[in-house]
Amino acid sequence: LYNALGQYPKAESLYLEAVNVFKKVYGDSSNEYALAINNLAGLYFTMGNYKQTELFYSQAREIWGKGAGKESPDYATACSNLGALYQQLGEYSKAEALYKESKILQERITGKDDPDYATSCNNLGDLYREQENFFKAEPLYLEAMEIRGRVLGDSHPLYVQSCLNTGLLYNDMGQYAKAEHLLVEAKKGYTKIATATPDYANSCSQLAALYRSLGNYSKAEELYMESREVFGSVLGKDHSDYAQV
Repeated sequence: LYNALGQYPKAESLYLEAVNVFKKVYGDSSNEYALAINNLAGLYFTMGNYKQTELFYSQAREIWGKGAGKESPDYATACSNLGALYQQLGEYSKAEALYKESKILQERITGKDDPDYATSCNNLGDLYREQENFFKAEPLYLEAMEIRGRVLGDSHPLYVQSCLNTGLLYNDMGQYAKAEHLLVEAKKGYTKIATATPDYANSCSQLAALYRSLGNYSKAEELYMESREVFGSVLGKDHSDYAQV
């Protein structure tokens, strides 16, 4: 709760207490202790304390690897978490290796028709897109989107997220017709979920940016205004997302 509210000192205190309790009760090689330090690492990641994040994510991964085994869901998740940290730090080779390991493990554990496997594809796609390796990102985004749509449905937030991601990728690649189709699909999806959310506002803003680049200024203006209104009402006019629209 405190983490979600941005009250990080209170959240840290509680997470540290949990770590100490689980270490005392279950030992520092237990699944319970690994989960506790993994949660603490997630908090430090949010806080931007990457040194502590690396320490605890690495420890959790090591414990799960020895205990539950390297073909367990917890270990696969730990690989993904650590990969996200290295991506944030710009250490792309480390991130790629961990994301690939997570993807291979998820396929073995759940098979390809599973949301967790789709997420592993999406994560690796995100990494390649960030590196502007668009042709490696494309099949991963498409695979994630297809699985999410078929397994979760076209109104699920993860499917809508995939539409947005893939649309933005096609925009980067200059394939504007494909980009428009998917960004419109994402906006429609977020409309079904809820319009008074930052995700909906962002979908409007991204579609507006596409129309602006294509010279369709009337559509762009309408969407920018809608995005600005939602960001202002949901996040407040002092928020950076409102200011950037």
